[in-house]
Amino acid sequence: MNSPLPRVKTGTVALLWATAPLAALLLFSPAAHPQQHSDVSFSRSSGSVREDGGAHNVTVSLTPAPSSAISLAYTVGGAAKAGTDYTALSGSVTVAAGVSSVTIPVVITEDTVEDGSETIVLTLTDGADYNLGATTVHRLTISDDDVAGVSIRESEGSTVVTEAAGAGRTDTYTVVLASAPRADVSITVTSDRPSAALVSSGGGLAAATTTLRFTPETRSTAQRVTVTGVDDKVEQSGSEDAVIGHRSVSISHSGASSDGNDGISIGAVVVTVVDDDAVTAPVQVAAGEVLPTEPLTVALTAAQETIDEANGRTRLVIALSRVLGEGETATVPYTVTGGVVNDHWNISFPKGANGAGVKRTGSGGHGVVKFNAGEQRATLVLIGRPDGTGWTVP
Repeated sequence: MNSPLPRVKTGTVALLWATAPLAALLLFSPAAHPQQHSDVSFSRSSGSVREDGGAHNVTVSLTPAPSSAISLAYTVGGAAKAGTDYTALSGSVTVAAGVSSVTIPVVITEDTVEDGSETIVLTLTDGADYNLGATTVHRLTISDDDVAGVSIRESEGSTVVTEAAGAGRTDTYTVVLASAPRADVSITVTSDRPSAALVSSGGGLAAATTTLRFTPETRSTAQRVTVTGVDDKVEQSGSEDAVIGHRSVSISHSGASSDGNDGISIGAVVVTVVDDDAVTAPVQVAAGEVLPTEPLTVALTAAQETIDEANGRTRLVIALSRVLGEGETATVPYTVTGGVVNDHWNISFPKGANGAGVKRTGSGGHGVVKFNAGEQRATLVLIGRPDGTGWTVP
């Protein structure tokens, strides 16, 4: 009786015959098993990164991990532009044997253009060595970190003009865009009191309004606005809005863009118009009479008690009790305390708001104002500086 043949695994079978005794011998050659394909899928369907975020990794998961190295293919789309908004991607990524996840690094490009959020769309495509899983599309949103805005810089930290003709009748400040726009931007500059101060730009005539125009290419070139005082021939010290004879004018700014993005917030410039008109009363002096000199006192007034730390400002007026007579001088020292100079505040001495016979020496929180004959008042400007904390100047 023939002995039973041993059990064998599935494979290639060869049947051999022997001559005597008659027998059959089965030889087994194992067959190669085909590799089981991985299912590939993005770990998330969406993600986000700031424009200044640098490299951002998009993860692809493989189940199960491949037994040998494979290459995954993907396409790139979306509104974001390769080479401008991010570094161009190759369209494939290699996965080593036994690895269950791989990342596609997306390198974001920082710019200074206010272009809003943009999206990169990655889509996995089918391949011979893997199967597509449940999530084959990943949308990566690039958040723009450039905020539309306008920067205004006043000469000497304030804008002061006089009514009288001459060098002090005009003052200037500059306007520049804080980020590059997507389209042309126009800024309309308007004086709220054309009877006191007019505006102009680009060599144009002084008027109640003027317009500044910026393109994406010229956004970083500052444009100059000129403010011109208007003489009204009226002594202002009795008016309700005047501070010791001065008038205050607000210059507003409104922005508009050809792409419809008109929501640009722009601050105003407050202009001081120094009055050149004075009221005098005749003094009757008898022959040989010598008028006694009145005692001299000094007072300090502020236009407002509270200012914003972000370039808020108020006028500080040092006023003598009378106009100094011929040969008289007066020296008034002052000290500013509270906060830190240059960090929290600055003090400016606008030349256009002070007479030729008023001089200031010193800097920071300590100074001296000297009055010569014919002078009575001096104007300083306290300017707030942003630092994120509140503080008080006594």
